[in-house]
Amino acid sequence: TELTEEMVLRKPFVRKLFKSTQPEWVHRRELEKAKLEASTERYALTRNFDIVSQRYYEDRAAKQDVINFIKSAPREEKDRLVNRHKRRGKYQKLPNRGWWIDLSEINPPEARAAAYTNRWLAGSEEQRKELDRNLRRAPGITSERFLRRLGRLRRKWKKTKTPALVP
Repeated sequence: TELTEEMVLRKPFVRKLFKSTQPEWVHRRELEKAKLEASTERYALTRNFDIVSQRYYEDRAAKQDVINFIKSAPREEKDRLVNRHKRRGKYQKLPNRGWWIDLSEINPPEARAAAYTNRWLAGSEEQRKELDRNLRRAPGITSERFLRRLGRLRRKWKKTKTPALVP
């Protein structure tokens, strides 16, 4: 797509059209790059924090290590990391707890239900039963809106039997 953009922008009449209709279009690439960099930094921070946090729950790291990591994080990330650490403690008995923690952070609940449904659809019958058992055990995932959307998605799946319902 970047190559296509460059080819299109080389045409003077197209460039003039875009500049007259959408002046910010020319700067879109810089915005996309900035968003990608911010997402990448946040992802790296989260993954590194997850390592420290899990070590704490496995008694391989001290509480001070977790506190120091959170203190060194950017101010806007500190509350999120504290909540993520507390949530990890509640999820210790679940298999694949990292996935459950990531799922719990998806908002709105309808999007969380869609992500859960896609994982559920990808599994075997036994895996689906295990996911449903763990869903009841996982705190903070289900809500009225989540369950409503999950019900709709499952009804749709029963009618169509398609392998994936949600992009």
